Amino acid sequence: MRLRGRALRTGDATLLERVHAAGSPALAADRRLVEELARRGRNPFADLELTAERIRPLPGTRGPGTAALRARVRAEGWRAPRDPGPAVVPAGDGWAQDVEVQLVDDGAGWRLAEVAPVHPADRDDAGPRR
Repeated sequence: MRLRGRALRTGDATLLERVHAAGSPALAADRRLVEELARRGRNPFADLELTAERIRPLPGTRGPGTAALRARVRAEGWRAPRDPGPAVVPAGDGWAQDVEVQLVDDGAGWRLAEVAPVHPADRDDAGPRR
């Protein structure tokens, strides 16, 4: 999560390659986001820090080289533009959201394949939250 935060903060698309699995929907979404921010000439992620906490494995991992996790991702320094689009959490410091993460081992390390917010009915408690 911290490396993804740094990639978004700096607009460094090559860092995204180290975070995401090649060809993953998550990589495509982050690439589009970085390109759009560069096009607009502003970066609401300039102070962004992401941390993951309460990480736990989910049952039903799909096979060797894959893992499914649930985690709470805390965002600090997220400054939303006027129209933030489908943001995971509101702008401001200290917000957190529970997400489910699919990881794949590509031989060079574990990479994000998918990240999705936990459905409200499946959350341990209400969210997003401070």
